[in-house]
Amino acid sequence: MKKAVLLFGSILAVGSIFALPPISQNPRYHDFANHAEHFGIVNFWNVISNAAFLLVALAAWHALRLGDEAEEIWKKNSVRGLLLGIGLTAFGSAYYHCQPSYARLLWDRLPMTIVFMCVFTLTIGERIDARLASRLLWPLLVLGIASVFYWRWTGDLRLYALVQFYPLLAVPLMLLFCPAGATSVAAQWGMIGCYGLAKLAEMFDSKWQNAVPAGAHAWKHLFVATGLLLYTQALIRTSRSDKQTTS
Repeated sequence: MKKAVLLFGSILAVGSIFALPPISQNPRYHDFANHAEHFGIVNFWNVISNAAFLLVALAAWHALRLGDEAEEIWKKNSVRGLLLGIGLTAFGSAYYHCQPSYARLLWDRLPMTIVFMCVFTLTIGERIDARLASRLLWPLLVLGIASVFYWRWTGDLRLYALVQFYPLLAVPLMLLFCPAGATSVAAQWGMIGCYGLAKLAEMFDSKWQNAVPAGAHAWKHLFVATGLLLYTQALIRTSRSDKQTTS
């Protein structure tokens, strides 16, 4: 039944997004409020705040010790993909913010789709079915990456919007209506809440410019990194618990 609901929801989401007319990128997307230059780096705070992603990825990679054979292979690969995506986001986003442009935005968005798809897969595996998650991991990763190239080639954001926002809807629904998994629910809700704060910071970048130090967009990065820190720490606790159980 849960698989059928997930399938129906996915078909509905795909049908709904492509029923819309093509979505173009806002031409003012690159016009961030804070352009401060420090140490020779333009847009310093928007660039340097991406270091938080790298710290989260490195800390989690070291703590999880992903070579341990006690981990299920689908989950191990999903977590590897998640941490790789988080780490690459640090470089891709910093590269983009050094000199914002459509060409550089591609490298900002690519690793983020890996993060979206891996979180989605991990939630499916815990809340619905591990075998289904195992089968979906690679197709979802390909879909996420393809969505960015589709936008770059056509200028149409619909597929990328689906990849970003469908998991944002589906994951909370799985947390609410599917049996609890091993990973902390509070941490997962914390991640979702931090992402919501990040989107608000993105939306009100210019209005909050004088209200927060370093500019709102830098805080967007920090909110997302905080949410991912909560989630990866919860994965670490779950992994350690599983290893103690199997030892």
